[in-house]
Amino acid sequence: MFKNCPVKRCVTAKGCATCAGCADFENLKACRKLNSFVSKLFAQIFRTRRIDNLERIRTIGVEGS
Repeated sequence: MFKNCPVKRCVTAKGCATCAGCADFENLKACRKLNSFVSKLFAQIFRTRRIDNLERIRTIGVEGS
């Protein structure tokens, strides 16, 4: 289902569980894959706050979320 998702491919290639584990972007808003037009559109449709949620995971960890 998600095999064509550029974000999923990127996370898998980097060996991370989520984008929160990405060391390439201290500021996740700078990631073009995560912050693309399509991602922003899905965030509006599904009313999600992906960047905020990923920042929270960075702070408290996956287990704490």
